[in-house]
Amino acid sequence: MTGRSITAGQTFAVWTGDWTASRQDDLDLIPNVHGNVFQNAFDTLDAQLSRAG
Repeated sequence: MTGRSITAGQTFAVWTGDWTASRQDDLDLIPNVHGNVFQNAFDTLDAQLSRAG
């Protein structure tokens, strides 16, 4: 399998999350999931790909 290089501004992946919570709980969940789950995963992936390339 031949890979294609990902450059700045390109979409590599899209992750989504879904849960059932009250509107009040969403006020805590949404920024927490964004910053501590998704963004952390993308930052880790970016760091690993930067070292590999």
